[in-house]
Amino acid sequence: MTEFAEYQTVIAEYSANGTASQPSMAESAKPTEVRRIFTMDLPFTSQHGGQIVFGPNDGYLYFTMGDGGGSSDPYNFAQNKKSLLGKIMRLDVDNIPSEYAF
Repeated sequence: MTEFAEYQTVIAEYSANGTASQPSMAESAKPTEVRRIFTMDLPFTSQHGGQIVFGPNDGYLYFTMGDGGGSSDPYNFAQNKKSLLGKIMRLDVDNIPSEYAF
């Protein structure tokens, strides 16, 4: 990100209390232990809808982004191959560089 944006999408990883062998048994997370996995500036206040899931076979994180907002995608972000808005993305969360932001 080159300049401050008023709106952002952030995907973050939090450390959870519990054993590594049973992370689903954790009862709380440590908000001070957070790693941003993905950050992207957003141009408008709406159309940020999406979904986030782990692939059942590959373990990748899949997430979708809305088209960025405005009425009828005024800048055609969803049709622009250089924009991540309006797309489905796949991340290997086990191999992310420490500075990974869009």
